[in-house]
Amino acid sequence: MKKWMLLLIFLVGCTIVLEKPAYNLAFSIQETGKQIDGNVYVNGNFIGRTRNGNLGVLLSNMSEGTLNFAGYYQNRPFNYSYSIGTEHLSKRKLAFSVDQESLNSFTMSFTINESKEPLDGSVLNNDRNLGNTINGEISVAYKEIEQGRINLIGKYRGKDFEFKFNLVENELKNSQMFFIISKKELESALFDAGDIDRLKEEQEIVRLVNIERQKVSVPALKWNSKAADVAYSHSLDMANRQYFAHQSPEGQSVGDRLKKTNVLYTVAAEDLSFFDNLAPDTNIAQKSVQGWMNSPGHRAPILDSDKLFSDAGVGVVCIEKTCYVTLVFIGNERSIETNIPIGYLSFYYLYDPNFGFDISVPLRVEINSTSPINTYIVSGRSQYEAILRGQDTDYIEKFTSIEQINEQYTANPGMGVVLENKGDVDADISLHIDYYP
Repeated sequence: MKKWMLLLIFLVGCTIVLEKPAYNLAFSIQETGKQIDGNVYVNGNFIGRTRNGNLGVLLSNMSEGTLNFAGYYQNRPFNYSYSIGTEHLSKRKLAFSVDQESLNSFTMSFTINESKEPLDGSVLNNDRNLGNTINGEISVAYKEIEQGRINLIGKYRGKDFEFKFNLVENELKNSQMFFIISKKELESALFDAGDIDRLKEEQEIVRLVNIERQKVSVPALKWNSKAADVAYSHSLDMANRQYFAHQSPEGQSVGDRLKKTNVLYTVAAEDLSFFDNLAPDTNIAQKSVQGWMNSPGHRAPILDSDKLFSDAGVGVVCIEKTCYVTLVFIGNERSIETNIPIGYLSFYYLYDPNFGFDISVPLRVEINSTSPINTYIVSGRSQYEAILRGQDTDYIEKFTSIEQINEQYTANPGMGVVLENKGDVDADISLHIDYYP
């Protein structure tokens, strides 16, 4: 019984040893016919290594799917894939060729990390164009590639991108290099600041500035569309001519720009902000105001300790990944506190000709007096002098024995108000003028 079992084991062992390969695989270089050696895998399973370009494979080790042939040629790695179908399995001798060019080439692959999606575009090596990728890959002769910069420039879903990589000498020892781009990197590359809702950013900047003013009990700034137009024009000019300064190359200041566009102001100031290499999640409004608040000079008109400024306008211009922000402050309100004794009268400009403007502007006049007074709205100081001398004169409007006035006019330079106290007590008067009410 024991002898028989030993004989059975011996016979089975002999059957395994004597099984002949069912397939002969041959690998060679296509152009020269030279045999090439490497490891062979079928569907990821190692089945052997060739010798002189040949490998015998058992029937059980062959199946439909993918055959990989990997090794080294002239100290550089290679890896080729072949599809195996039923038509191949019906043959006993299978020849696989490797083209000489691919053995002497370097392949670069560009993919999106999360989705594994190939990324196509033009590939540059140290500013030299190597060609375009196909399905995220490009192969070039080793002699055409060198260590240094690799740039991939293309479009993704209609938007331009450019990625920059560094290729080091050790990586050139491989036959292939994989460049992986994360989704966040792709979003950043595709981001065009020109798509930002600039009107929303402009309004948000004024809102944040008013929050800072509220903290120090300074009246909120009113949005002024004329000042905003001037601010936008300056931002656009800086973007187009690539400078960043309060003065234009011609030396024009914010005051010059306001006058040139006929925007009346009693006092003006300007804050600027510039963003480069802008990321998609950058909060332009918040960053701008934070930056200004951290700078004493830029913070001054925001906190406005003398309460000089009443209005503001913002202009935001973004091109590609840069943004220029201009905030224009203007004083468009004046307040005067005065006392007029019994029997006296005084003159105040509603539109001071010394402002330097020759345009008509809308304004609102608000007067509050502690006792009845006569009020004359006049076109110039000469009418005041005539009233002072007791002469008849023309005036725009007269209010007799009143304590309050709230009226709107279209004013020209020189227009003023005469306040006359013919009562029996001194009059404490507050005069407020609001331009562009």
